[in-house]
Amino acid sequence: MKEFDAHKLVNSVRCALGDAQLVQNLGAYPTREGVIAETRKRVVSLLECCEAADLRMSMLAINSLLGLFNLSENAVAESGVDAVWKTIKTVEDELPLHMYFSVEASEAKNWGAKCLFGDEVSINFPSTDFELEEYSKCVATNRYTASVFHLMRVLEIGITVLARSIGADPDNKSWETILNTIQGKLKENSVAKPEGWKETEQFYSELSAHFRNLKNAWRNYTMHVHEKYDEERTEEISVNVRAVMKQLAAKGLRE
Repeated sequence: MKEFDAHKLVNSVRCALGDAQLVQNLGAYPTREGVIAETRKRVVSLLECCEAADLRMSMLAINSLLGLFNLSENAVAESGVDAVWKTIKTVEDELPLHMYFSVEASEAKNWGAKCLFGDEVSINFPSTDFELEEYSKCVATNRYTASVFHLMRVLEIGITVLARSIGADPDNKSWETILNTIQGKLKENSVAKPEGWKETEQFYSELSAHFRNLKNAWRNYTMHVHEKYDEERTEEISVNVRAVMKQLAAKGLRE
């Protein structure tokens, strides 16, 4: 799915036609050359819009129209309006051959949002940027179950880093196995009791409990097609995932 600025398309069409009519009306007026240059810019803008909208026949028509501007000023003045009209008609005819979707204004700001969980999470866990950008696009288009899937992938990054930070190997293991391995490492350290152990034990115990709750409440159901999600539940899950990732980042853990 590509972004398409409908307002820019409409504005480019309106301005290109208006400028072409102005060129025709100016005749040999001294400012005509400047107006022609401005009209060409409008046509180039229209070409960019059609490229974004994948309107290939319209792009061919616009490129032919641009060829007119390589001729004399008189050629533009004489044929410009008709040429622009024909190009606009091609755009009108081609638009119905495509399907376009709009994003509500309230959601548009979230489209492709960066650093959704804050700069610290983004810096410490850079691979979450892609997942959270995809999450935000899914939310903007009301694909809530898909958005939860990307949140679970964010947690996958978090639990992997958590496990490695305590010396557990998370590769190719289920969450249950990873969490049990973390608990095993905690028991080993509880015997040795290294310096600052109490604080460390509390951190890992708390995060392990969070991950287990998230696994049982959402992760398993999302991955095994047992559940569908709406906006309210997606927001609830997002708040919980955000809290876990921020806690990991605040502790200084990183990929």
